[in-house]
Amino acid sequence: MRYYLRDSSFVIRGRFRICSSGTNGGIRDCTTLINHEVADPSCRDPDAVVVNVASSLGFSPAASAVLLTAVPIRTLCILSCDPLTVFITAGITHPDPEGGIIPEKPGFGTINIIMVTSEGLSDQGLVDSVI
Repeated sequence: MRYYLRDSSFVIRGRFRICSSGTNGGIRDCTTLINHEVADPSCRDPDAVVVNVASSLGFSPAASAVLLTAVPIRTLCILSCDPLTVFITAGITHPDPEGGIIPEKPGFGTINIIMVTSEGLSDQGLVDSVI
């Protein structure tokens, strides 16, 4: 596994069995995980954005899992304790069109968590890890 920042995206490359609730989610195999910062959190067509993000970075949309976040990608937190690495972006506010901050109700906002482990998990184990 290798990971890096590229523009407004955090990219993780490797071979993964995923369980995702994001666009093009479900349980499946993929080679690229992307957490992408969007300027407009009220995205009208997230499916199109996901395809565009993966393609613009040079990856196959079908072999990628893309999460969208309104949280600045520079606030990404990485926690690692072998065999587990967790990548988190989380926020409870979002920018308004005039450059200010609009506070959300407690509990609202974008929270994206990507967990990667070198231990093989069954599909049920993947679902349990999401719970």
